[in-house]
Amino acid sequence: KYRRNSADRRHPQARNLDRILSQVTQISQNLLNSPAARLPSEVLSTIFALVPRPHYPLHPDSTLGEPSNMICVQDLLPLTEVCRHWKDVAFGTPSLWSSILDRTIDPSRPPLYTHYVHKCTGGPLYVHLTREMSQSTQELLRQEGPRIRELYTTGFSSISLTKMSLPAIEHCEIISAATM
Repeated sequence: KYRRNSADRRHPQARNLDRILSQVTQISQNLLNSPAARLPSEVLSTIFALVPRPHYPLHPDSTLGEPSNMICVQDLLPLTEVCRHWKDVAFGTPSLWSSILDRTIDPSRPPLYTHYVHKCTGGPLYVHLTREMSQSTQELLRQEGPRIRELYTTGFSSISLTKMSLPAIEHCEIISAATM
């Protein structure tokens, strides 16, 4: 008599899942052995710094002719999904996460930066606010004011900077909604 082993008696989807798992394992082993996975963290960090586009927080009436130190942080997010090593390197490089952009439309949703600003520990912050400030941003400005180097605001009907301590500010532009 022919005796089937337990793998033959399993459901076809389970056999298909085993095949897919085997393929994923092979792909991940190939990735771990790839040259990119073996790059030193310092080299990857330098490469990652070249990825994001500059963020131009400027209004046509701006007096600043050069781009700010702000970057489009969302350009970095795909790098954090390549592999664990790249994610660790990206999130372990504080300067990549120093740009704060608050385009709050729905005050009930936290701005994107709240998901990554904690990765930028101790370094300078570059902030661009549009519309009205979210509660998260107001709290960030109160707590991290001494770290803010650049502050741009556009589209505010009013903003009170008098309640903030900004001792390290190097550049500030406030463009009211009336001039837009």
